[in-house]
Formats: sequence, C-alpha cells, structure tokens
Amino acid sequence: ALQFARQLTKEKGLSGHPEIYKEIGSILEQKEDYENARTYYINYFRLKPGAKDRREIIDRINKLIQEKNNLTKEKEE
Repeated sequence: ALQFARQLTKEKGLSGHPEIYKEIGSILEQKEDYENARTYYINYFRLKPGAKDRREIIDRINKLIQEKNNLTKEKEE
C-alpha cells in the first residue's frame, strides 16, 4: 500500500489528493518513521490547509519525534 500510494504522489505531484499524503503519513507513523511521516503530513496540510485534524496530528508527531530522540539519547549515554 505504501509503495502504491507513493507512486500516486509521484505521478500526481502536490496537485493530487490530500488524503493520499495523510495515508502515507499514517503508514510511516505506524512504521515509526516519524520524520518522513511529518513530511507527508505537512504536504497533506498544504493541500488541505483547513484540515480539522491538523493540531492533533502535529502535536502527536512532534511528541513521537521527541520521544524517539530521547530514547536515542539515552542509549548513547
């Protein structure tokens, strides 16, 4: 599903459907690839600036990135 969705974004560019970007962001988030998920969510928000879930997604992704960074930092210490 991820590969297919990414192919659609390449073919359509940012003029495509915002939900595709949201779906890719969600898949990447589940795979704990938070930085790339954030990138796709940002593209989703560019295409759908009035998204009602914007604040929720941004807060969740930022929290997950921070938690991942903290875990990495702890492992290095």
